[in-house]
Amino acid sequence: MTDSMPERGGAVDFRGRLAPDYAPNHDGDPDPGEVVWAWVPFEEDHTQGKDRPLIVIGRSVGDDDLLVCLMLSSKDHDDDRNWHPVGTGNWDSEHRPSWARIDRPLAVTDQAMRREGGVLDKATFLELVEHTVRGPGSVATRASQPKAGQPKPTPTKPSTPSTPPASSTPTSWFGKLWSRLRAK
Repeated sequence: MTDSMPERGGAVDFRGRLAPDYAPNHDGDPDPGEVVWAWVPFEEDHTQGKDRPLIVIGRSVGDDDLLVCLMLSSKDHDDDRNWHPVGTGNWDSEHRPSWARIDRPLAVTDQAMRREGGVLDKATFLELVEHTVRGPGSVATRASQPKAGQPKPTPTKPSTPSTPPASSTPTSWFGKLWSRLRAK
């Protein structure tokens, strides 16, 4: 379950199922694939936070009003498996390389976002979503980690979207998303 929305508006930690999509549309409304801005609470103290860029990766299953996002940072996170590189874009006025935090998905309503900051290209978006859902450092990987004293599973390298899923008839959500986006 997602935390209750803050009174001042902004993001909350997301706990739920994601329906990923890629549908950027420069119409003033936040869409999956776009970078937007919203207030994000600090993990240590949810009463404080700051305005941050977020990449919209889809909607919450069962609540279309909640957009699922990942926060972006221009701080170098090359050696941190909880962050995924997304390159540069208009969301950063200095066009610095950015990283998306994959282990803390956030839920935001349309009304809590204030502006569009750019769009991720399809390949980068697909790679980010795949890493977010299945890669080392992802929420799914952290949730499956053993308790203290149990052996840790060997992390697997996330597949890259430069090649389509192996099956000619995709059955996974990622395969279906890949097929739909390749057709556009």
